[in-house]
Amino acid sequence: KADRSNVFAEGLLIPTGLAPGDGGVYVAQSTELLHFKDSDGDGKADQRRIVLSGFGTEDTHHNLHTLRWGPDGRLWMNQSIYTRTDTETPHGIVRLKSGGVMRLEPRSMLFEVFCRGFWNSWGHQFDSFGQSFMTDGAGSSGINYGLPGAYFVGYARPPRVLDGISPGNYPKFCSLEIIRSEHFPPDWQGDMITCDFRANRIVRFRVTEEGAGYVAQEIGDVLRSSEVSFRPIDVQLGPDGALYVADWSNPIINHGEVDFRDPRRDREHGRIWRITVKERPLTPRRDFSRETNDALLDALLSPNSYDRVQSRRMLCERGQQSVAPDLQRWLERRGEDEAQLEGLWLQQALGQVDPKVLNRVLAASDGRVRAAAVRVLADHVASIPQSRDHLASSLRDQHPRVRLEAIRALSRLGTADAADLALTASTQPLDRFLEYALWLTLHELADPWLEALAAGRLKVDGRAAELAFGLSAAPADKAQRALARVLDKQPLTREGQGPWIELIGRAGGPAELTRLFDLAASKGFDDQSLLRSLIALQEASRLRRLQPTGDLRKLEVLIASDDPAIRAASVRLAGRWKLTQATPTLASLALSKDAPAPVRAAAVDALRDLKGPESSKALRELADNAEMETVLRHQALLALASLDPNAALPLVRAALEDAESPATADLWRNLLGLKDMGKRLAEHLKQQGLPRSAAKLGFRVVRDLDDSHRDLIRLLAQQAGEPEPRTYSAAELQQLVADARLKGDPVRGELVYRRSDLRCVGCHAIGGAGGKVGPDFTSLGASAPLDYLAESLLVPNRKVKEGYHAIVLLTADGQVVSGIPVRETAQEIILRDANDKELAIPRTDVTQRGNLGSLMPSGILDPLSDQDRWDLLRFLGELGRPGPFDVTRSRSPRTWRLLDGSTLSDAQQNQARRGDPALAGWTSLPTTVAGALLRPEVLAVNKSQVPAKTMFMATRFDLPRAGTARFDLGSATPVRAWLDGRQVQPMGAAFAQQLEAGQHVLVLEVRPADLPEQFVVRSEEVVFLPGP
Repeated sequence: KADRSNVFAEGLLIPTGLAPGDGGVYVAQSTELLHFKDSDGDGKADQRRIVLSGFGTEDTHHNLHTLRWGPDGRLWMNQSIYTRTDTETPHGIVRLKSGGVMRLEPRSMLFEVFCRGFWNSWGHQFDSFGQSFMTDGAGSSGINYGLPGAYFVGYARPPRVLDGISPGNYPKFCSLEIIRSEHFPPDWQGDMITCDFRANRIVRFRVTEEGAGYVAQEIGDVLRSSEVSFRPIDVQLGPDGALYVADWSNPIINHGEVDFRDPRRDREHGRIWRITVKERPLTPRRDFSRETNDALLDALLSPNSYDRVQSRRMLCERGQQSVAPDLQRWLERRGEDEAQLEGLWLQQALGQVDPKVLNRVLAASDGRVRAAAVRVLADHVASIPQSRDHLASSLRDQHPRVRLEAIRALSRLGTADAADLALTASTQPLDRFLEYALWLTLHELADPWLEALAAGRLKVDGRAAELAFGLSAAPADKAQRALARVLDKQPLTREGQGPWIELIGRAGGPAELTRLFDLAASKGFDDQSLLRSLIALQEASRLRRLQPTGDLRKLEVLIASDDPAIRAASVRLAGRWKLTQATPTLASLALSKDAPAPVRAAAVDALRDLKGPESSKALRELADNAEMETVLRHQALLALASLDPNAALPLVRAALEDAESPATADLWRNLLGLKDMGKRLAEHLKQQGLPRSAAKLGFRVVRDLDDSHRDLIRLLAQQAGEPEPRTYSAAELQQLVADARLKGDPVRGELVYRRSDLRCVGCHAIGGAGGKVGPDFTSLGASAPLDYLAESLLVPNRKVKEGYHAIVLLTADGQVVSGIPVRETAQEIILRDANDKELAIPRTDVTQRGNLGSLMPSGILDPLSDQDRWDLLRFLGELGRPGPFDVTRSRSPRTWRLLDGSTLSDAQQNQARRGDPALAGWTSLPTTVAGALLRPEVLAVNKSQVPAKTMFMATRFDLPRAGTARFDLGSATPVRAWLDGRQVQPMGAAFAQQLEAGQHVLVLEVRPADLPEQFVVRSEEVVFLPGP
């Protein structure tokens, strides 16, 4: 326990952040940012001031938090996703309707949003050049680079997000500190420390520059504990140079999934740990309040960041009048770039930026310092002379981060000229950070730039690439008039040069769409550009319900094209545009055995869109034709069911009798995506039941969808002779947990987890491998009690994990679409369905929206034996704990793509050796927690009767820094290896290759018969990427 504890202020409501400053301490609590001050020196606050109010409180652990003084003298703070802030300031109302980072200049009360996004961003730190880095306590992106104004994952309806800088998939990290302390060894300096509180560990990252941005690589644990109550949630360097850790000290960390009255919740304890380096001295503690201004100014160059921060804060407390003369003399005698930057920051914090100092820092030899100076210029762009000229010069800087800061600074000018100037950066190489910064600036300046472009005040000739970039960045609903003017000067070429075709589809009005269609119908494009134009016209119809004017019957010329892709796209357009006169042609195509399969499939979809008796007749004829391909018949059957359910039901029942066809399971799933079809099927099958085998298949498929078709599930269970999903009492759940602890085997449990019939792998990810339908399981066992896991598995709808509540949408054409909301844009709602596929539904098509609960169905574990249930539960309970089921220790691929190479041609084999995803036949297979491919699962990829003679295995990885990448195969398995399509020679059970930094593809060619039971590849230098 602490020797002494003083109460400085009391009567607070859920305080979530504090920062000493301005003679007192700032405190974030509920809707307010407060300032407390002790004016009489008795150690207790006697002055309380509301600095700002109106912060959101919809979710208490998302309230205002992570208060941090920046090098600019501003108070920075975060809020998380489920809060809505409307804060009134002397400069106007500041709104943030989701997560984000904000900053306050206390002197002027200027308050602004710095960036938007993140789920629960309890982590923010500045590097030595003022660049921001963030972590996310509910995300999976690792370390994030705080590009000014950027949108990050988690923001509500972001126009576009910036990805994190940590390649791969990571646990949820809380807090962030950058090691800048003489107490730590030299090879630790600049490393970032964060907390994986779910897995009871503190993690270390190394961050290096990559173009205009950065790349981060996890390099190991600082420490981890097997004690479940160790929950590190904050790390900071202290006055002695040691690393201090705030430990929440609670075995229960879940939200409402675990009862708030659960007696295991620790409401009393918390710990502060100190981490020191053995045999290295601590740094001397300093009383900064007693030091002279000169001593404090010298401390701004200390290798210890704690000293820098405290010195800067103390100088700010002393104020402009006291510090400015000493600062001027100090700057005159300290000419180093670093000193000039620190002086500039201090001037900014004191409210008096000297243009001469700014000019010196803008001309510094270090590009990182110049970039920091441009950031200062951005904050004072309205008051600094020749600011536009400075930014124009910085746009030509050799250092990419200087150009990035200049691009973002131009958005502060708010003019069409600034946008046009920013666009000149597109003529230089753009990495992903520069490209995003330029897009963001043009997006923010869209209104003045588009207005000037449409009015003819901006040059058009000879700027096709720049204008195309700007129009692509602008919101589609604003770009039409400007696009029309550009197209007057920029004719569409036969080769479809540039992005103009796609831009017309995205932002063009009826006149532009008509121009595009007329060129397409008159064969004014080559085949490739003609196909692009048809797709663009489809998108305009699908997302904006716009189509060309005039005679649309000209489309029939394209329907008769010899090119199958053009023909199929034209057929789909006929349906979208409701060309009822084309119905006979489309019916004939759908029924024709001579037409290519993609054309016939498009014809079926078009007939569904056209509706009417003639369409229904053709669909019924196709669905009832046993000689037609099964997939096409099912497609016609689904289309008919959406138009005329009663006519379709007898044909539906006949099709569902085929329990042997793999396509029948998909037919069940697609049928239940139609409005009221579950009820209709239940009523129909009561009268005419299914054979037992067909009912078994239907029961399994419908049960695995969700719990919204209960009547149909019960009926199918009866006809299949299967028990209905059982219910579990509290006593039964407790007994299951007890048996799992005593009798469960986690090794066997992993094999149960990987069974294809349970679909666990398809819905949940471990270390980035697997689906995203349900919560990530990487640290599940370390973060959730076993009884909670048992209840979630057996009664999934009782307590649904935050962020995984499914919704259901009803569309205008009677489709019922359910899934987990992924993101929403102005035009689309994107859901992730139960099959882990993203579905984009146009907002204009949605007529009704409702809540569904969990996508995990009840009863999915009922067929398992008791032993399998015990093993599975024990496996899940070990995930993330120290030991063999800790995926964070693995340095192996999380996913491989497998391809049977036995029948490939020489050209196809060369494609396979490059890992070309365009080559048909690849199958994705996640590895085990330990990173192993299991031989039986590899062999099962081959669906033919003839054993595969050779197998290609491909995986992607990122090399953070150029150098040697080494790969250990773990055994002397005979393999041939390719890196980026170039063969490398294994030396025994390993091989190495010099590679540039960035993403690469590793391909192995093996004989399946030579594989061991578990095949593992390891590398310490690379980061293997999740997914295919």
